[in-house]
Amino acid sequence: MKIDKFYLLIMLFFSAYIAESQVELEQSYLGTAALTQLELDGYKYYVTDAVGNKCLIYNSDYTLWKTIDIPVPPNNFIADISFVSQHLFNENDNIEMLVIFAEYITSGEFPYYVYKTSVIEETGESLMDVAGGGYAFIEDSGDDNYKLFVYVYDFENSSLPVSTEIFNIPGSPLSNFEKNFIKPKDPGNPFPNPAGSYVNIPYRLDNRDETGVLILMDAGGKEIRSYKIGKDFNSIRILTSGLGKGIYFYKIQSEHTIVEPKKLIIN
Repeated sequence: MKIDKFYLLIMLFFSAYIAESQVELEQSYLGTAALTQLELDGYKYYVTDAVGNKCLIYNSDYTLWKTIDIPVPPNNFIADISFVSQHLFNENDNIEMLVIFAEYITSGEFPYYVYKTSVIEETGESLMDVAGGGYAFIEDSGDDNYKLFVYVYDFENSSLPVSTEIFNIPGSPLSNFEKNFIKPKDPGNPFPNPAGSYVNIPYRLDNRDETGVLILMDAGGKEIRSYKIGKDFNSIRILTSGLGKGIYFYKIQSEHTIVEPKKLIIN
């Protein structure tokens, strides 16, 4: 009986420990939220309000700290906000951020997106605009000297980047998570590559997207096949029958997902 009581006490102890250690929901926001570290004002949460064209910034206790109106170009929507910061893109104390805008073009044979990348201050002033900029990241070029890279696309004519614009920026990311954001996590490379009779292509959709399309292109960027994909899976197997040997490219396309095209070789 004493042994039974001992084991009962042990079970109660671990049950209480597990209950205290469970993941708990602290806050829920409409839209995408992320964490940043401001040089003067410390850690903040920021939320993209794509409906109201705003960036909402919250304190660590989830109270609203600041609301910033984003000057969205006509017929565009906010595709992404990142690098909410102070002194990263200029030397005054205003909040600044990198914003990617998108316009969905439905005229013509195939719909496509037209992107624009801007660095915007909380006053609404634009510090930088890159027409066609649809993908941006920051790299450390050595001695804490950081460069902003922007890939420029012309999806009306090609799915491949037409140029890369590189900008010197005066500041540097403060926090490790901001530095790790330099490039979105890569879902992985196709395998086997070179491919034989089939190839597995891993992918990752934005959390806001239920479905998307994987577009297979020839070496010149011309679409030759497309496949519907969903967020319930993380890869798709493609049969290569009917495809000639050579170099191909593929891209993932959905409302909120922007992925740099990758190369695939078929033997």
